[in-house]
Amino acid sequence: MRNTLVASMVAGAVFAGPAFAQDDGMAGQPPVEAPVTAEPEMDAASDPMAAPVAQAAPDAAPDPDVVAGIDAMAQTGLTPDQQAQYDAWPTGTQSYYSGLTADRQELFWLLKDNDKIALSQLPEAQQAAAWEMIDRQVQGAAAAQTADGPTE
Repeated sequence: MRNTLVASMVAGAVFAGPAFAQDDGMAGQPPVEAPVTAEPEMDAASDPMAAPVAQAAPDAAPDPDVVAGIDAMAQTGLTPDQQAQYDAWPTGTQSYYSGLTADRQELFWLLKDNDKIALSQLPEAQQAAAWEMIDRQVQGAAAAQTADGPTE
């Protein structure tokens, strides 16, 4: 890696042309370039500048609970506070939340935890009716805010 970097820097210096403006006394003369010397090849073991590379044990595996937690947060986009609340919900409520659309998930966070759990445990027909009521309340609040004008 280091040798490639050095070679790239040398090639860039050779092909980039002169880095400074020429003196008036040198006008009309070709620029003088410094000779390029190649650095001898060095393997990582003998290179004092090479950083030690930690090798993972072949049988070492990441903790599955840690990986699952990282994956869940990356997929859900929850803040740490939301993740803590989510983790406190019963499994059925977590599953219900995961099945909601992104818009409904946003609204779900506005509910109290007891209401979230109750909503997730309702039969589907009652869940649909509850979401219609929530949607009407949100639309009514948005309309009232618009009618009152901007709040600054």
